[in-house]
Amino acid sequence: MGFSDGRIILNSENGVYYPGQRLCGRLEFDQETVKTFRGIYVKIKGFCKIHWTTQHSRREGDRDVHYTVTHESYEEYIRQKIYLAGSDSGDHHLQPGHHVFSFECPIPVNCPSSFEDSDGHIRYQIKIVVDRAFKLDQEKMALFRIVAPVDLNLIPSVREPIAFDFQQSFCCWCVSSGSATTLVKLPVSGFCPGQMMPIEVSCTNNSNVEIEEIVFMLTRETTFRAEMEPDSRHREEDIAELKKGPVPGNSSRNWVVEMLVPTIDVPNLDSCRFIDINYKFKVNITVPSCHEDESDLCYITIGTIPLVGFQDDVGNPLQDQLPKIQDIPQNTCYPPPPVTTQPLPNSYPNVPQYPGNNAQYPGANQPYPGAIQPYPGANQPYPGANQPYPGANQPYPASNQPYPNNVPYPNANMPASQPAPNVPYPNSSPYPGSEGPKFTVPTAGTTLLKAGDFGFTGHAGPAPDPVTIPLLPQGANVPYPRPASPYSAATAPEPATPDCEPSPAYNPNYREKDSTNKQN
Repeated sequence: MGFSDGRIILNSENGVYYPGQRLCGRLEFDQETVKTFRGIYVKIKGFCKIHWTTQHSRREGDRDVHYTVTHESYEEYIRQKIYLAGSDSGDHHLQPGHHVFSFECPIPVNCPSSFEDSDGHIRYQIKIVVDRAFKLDQEKMALFRIVAPVDLNLIPSVREPIAFDFQQSFCCWCVSSGSATTLVKLPVSGFCPGQMMPIEVSCTNNSNVEIEEIVFMLTRETTFRAEMEPDSRHREEDIAELKKGPVPGNSSRNWVVEMLVPTIDVPNLDSCRFIDINYKFKVNITVPSCHEDESDLCYITIGTIPLVGFQDDVGNPLQDQLPKIQDIPQNTCYPPPPVTTQPLPNSYPNVPQYPGNNAQYPGANQPYPGAIQPYPGANQPYPGANQPYPGANQPYPASNQPYPNNVPYPNANMPASQPAPNVPYPNSSPYPGSEGPKFTVPTAGTTLLKAGDFGFTGHAGPAPDPVTIPLLPQGANVPYPRPASPYSAATAPEPATPDCEPSPAYNPNYREKDSTNKQN
């Protein structure tokens, strides 16, 4: 008994989920003794891994050397680590008894479907680890699958019909044997497993050569791509085949045949970068060996949700592979383990019920099984979200009050609370063409006063009447007066030369005489 004998229980009976659903699980085990560990955590991971090898050889000297090249790719879609008890450090103790640890993880909506192949796979796994100091960790792993629906109604091109037109001419030893025309039609280009592909065939053989058979094949093509040592690998597999014929010479045949789409897994790998799956519809017309066969193909789409109005009442053969989500009842028989950071709930939260367990395909207008339901109350506003901030509409206290005494050029005799009137400059008119400005011309008795660096005029006696200087009439072009230039005359008098004695000639003995006189 102990962790190694425990079990992982999921809220899906068959371990299958749709992208966007919430994976819920719990770990249950019975412990007989005290268990010491650092932490118990769960790792949920979804990944794609591509791997294959190729053999090569090269020439080195006089011998051939064979070597192996490994081609790989890797990418992840989910990576979650959740501690159920304890942490990454310290010692924690789990008492004897029955213990239940719950966990949950949302599955991203862009996860591709699970896929398995010898050259690559897409897997989703749950690993629960008991981290123990100085001991090997204990691990327990469980796998789950993802089924990403392929809704044909969301692909407009699948409603377009398919048509093949074969024109054949036969000859033998340069002698014409006639011709044949074969028409093949399909109403749509998208189907689901369990549906019938109605194929309309019209063959007119105007030759002496018998058409042995007309073969219809449905082929799945898988492509793997590697990033490390870049390369690609293709694989084709025929999943359905139907034959019709023969058509004798000089005759015609018309058929409407139905080919069943087999029950196969239809993975949706649109979000995977390294794996591609395509489906091809092939038509091959077989004639005797002395003539050449004719063949053609086109790509079709295989989905999981059929087109509305086209065999949408056919039962789904993959019904048992759809998710079966259930609510696990809460376990109240056992108290939570006495471990620090132990999750309080020991059962699953309320998991929404997902439809999709009917016996036939869901309608195209209905959401695919397991579509994400909104959170309860998601359309309700957050409490108080539309309420304004308290006091938000109230003005800031005294925010619009002007500064005290903020008046332009207040008068000394005017109280500070009254703004000064907007009086224009004296003796000025703001409009052009009106009466010109008036200036006061100082006369006799005017005294010039000066205070500091500023000067102004004042009158010692009574102020005289102002003198009005009229403006010039419009259109008058009076030049400014210019002072006469003293240098404007044609000739200027020659300046007088001052009377002075000429300078004596240079005497080199002057300094010698001067020094002799000083010595004497």
